[in-house]
Amino acid sequence: MRTAAVLPRIPDTFARLENFPARLENWHDDRLGLRDVMLRWRSIVRLFVFGVTPAPDVLPGDHGFLFYTANHTLEMLRGMRPFSARELDDWVALLEARRALCERFGARYLFVIGPNKESIYADFLPPGYAPVGPTRLDQLVRAVRERTRVEFLDLRPALLAARERDGPRNYVYSEPGTHWDGRGNFVAYRSIAAALQRHFPAVVPFESFEVKRIHVNENADSWGLRMYVQDLLDPRATWVFPPPGRERAVIVDDAPAFDAVHRWKVDDPSLPKVLLFHDSFAGGLVRLLGQHCRELVFTLRPAADPELVAAERPDLVMELWVERVLDAWSPRALM
Repeated sequence: MRTAAVLPRIPDTFARLENFPARLENWHDDRLGLRDVMLRWRSIVRLFVFGVTPAPDVLPGDHGFLFYTANHTLEMLRGMRPFSARELDDWVALLEARRALCERFGARYLFVIGPNKESIYADFLPPGYAPVGPTRLDQLVRAVRERTRVEFLDLRPALLAARERDGPRNYVYSEPGTHWDGRGNFVAYRSIAAALQRHFPAVVPFESFEVKRIHVNENADSWGLRMYVQDLLDPRATWVFPPPGRERAVIVDDAPAFDAVHRWKVDDPSLPKVLLFHDSFAGGLVRLLGQHCRELVFTLRPAADPELVAAERPDLVMELWVERVLDAWSPRALM
């Protein structure tokens, strides 16, 4: 999923001469004749004959599901990688510090965790992944509720309830990807909007029958793209949009930089101003959520930025992250 290496120019300095062999090899590897064809057939044989993937961090499961396994997600799912007492204390301290920071600037604080795909579809994994103890998310939810005043939204119950309405090619997560599909995006949006409504009654979430759904035959979340077999996996995806005629949010700032601050506005002073720090799991729901905020400011920056909170003075600060950050992040480094 990157641009192919270019042919390096003939070196004219010792420094360029030193790097020339490696750059020439990269160019050769990327431009080798029939490279994509050979990689495709390698993927076909491994995935459809032997039931394994050429990607080291992807595990095939039932019903065409592919599971992302980096950040020790399977060990966390089984309860084999629990927080130590110190690690749990660090997470509790981090979230409590962020709540206190937000309150100093007159804002509420909401921390949201979107579960890993395998946390909702554990029964679709191959045999041998039965749980042996609580997950890190189980530990954190309990500790936060017992030891802090942080408002913590765990999306697992809502997504597990929505899963009861699953059908063939109608799941809350993308079968060949790692993110929510349209129905999962809507369920997450409804849960978050309901949490906002408790503090801001003017927020009235859309009903399922009201929203607009668009089905496309291009699933950018699919691991098939990376394995050259996108056409052999389910290519479909569903996008959910606000009800026709009720999309009120105006994009004020939409800079292209990865960590840029984006800003959408609705001309309704009864609605809250929300500052959202998020990962890629928010991509399918910000358009819906933006309809319920007089101002929705959101960014992919990897942690709540105190300077941005101070500058924006929102009514509510929300963080939305996928469950695997509980392994990938070090709270002490984020303090």
